[in-house]
Amino acid sequence: STLIKLIAGLYFPTHGNIRIGVQMLDDASLTEYRRQIGLFDQDVALFSSDIAENIRYSRPSATNEDVEIASQRAGLYEMVCNLPQGFRTPVNNGGAILPAGQRQLIALARAQLANAHILLLDEATSCLDRTSEERLMSSLTDVVHAGKHSALIVAHRLTTAQRCDLIAVIDKG
Repeated sequence: STLIKLIAGLYFPTHGNIRIGVQMLDDASLTEYRRQIGLFDQDVALFSSDIAENIRYSRPSATNEDVEIASQRAGLYEMVCNLPQGFRTPVNNGGAILPAGQRQLIALARAQLANAHILLLDEATSCLDRTSEERLMSSLTDVVHAGKHSALIVAHRLTTAQRCDLIAVIDKG
């Protein structure tokens, strides 16, 4: 979790610096850098609005078609279309009426719509059942392989890590 926050520019190292490729992350580049990041954890922040607006939050100028395309890429589209009010389904109380898996897919659609190049997932599957975890990881894999995206996933579950191209274990760190 600390590593994710350092990479996201939410924490700053006490020694050394952070580089993304050859670019050093500093105050001057932080705002632009954060625009390229999709960050989500086990507690996705949803707002009192509807599903479309929760996805659109990452890019307020997005059209309804843009929102639908992002939701398709995130593997959310069919689930939303099966709801009685579709994309206009109200979201209240932080999205409590939606299953955790759907909230995570909304976060992935939001990151997709923002065209985030770096997706940072901090225990994003920890509160999901096996089916929802598989759906999220499958959608994430599709998003990463379809575009110019990279994902860094912090997970304690081996099932989450199995889809990753590279696995690093941090022990006592």
